[in-house]
Amino acid sequence: MKKTAIAAMLWLAVASPVIAAEGTPPAQGADPNFDQRKATILKMLDARIANMQLLKSCVDKTKSQEDIKTCMQNNSARMQQRRPGGPGQGGPDGPKTP
Repeated sequence: MKKTAIAAMLWLAVASPVIAAEGTPPAQGADPNFDQRKATILKMLDARIANMQLLKSCVDKTKSQEDIKTCMQNNSARMQQRRPGGPGQGGPDGPKTP
C-alpha cells in the first residue's frame, strides 16, 4: 500500500509538468500567420455583414409572408455560393453526411 502511494506521488511529480506544458498556449506574437489570419477573418466578417444587410433590406421591403420566404431563399442561395467547394459541400469540413 505504501509503495503504491509513493509510486503514485512520483508519477504525479513527473507527469504534472509534462501535462501542464502541453496545455500552455503559445507566447503572444509567436504565430507568424497571425496578421494573415486576422485579415482573412475580418474580410469574411465584412462579407457576412454585407449579406445580412442585404437580407435586412429585403425583409424590410416585404409585404407578405411569401415575400419573406423569397428573401430567405435568396439569402440561402447567396450563402451557399460563398461556401468553399460550392453548394452542398458542407463548407471547409467537406461534404455533409446524411
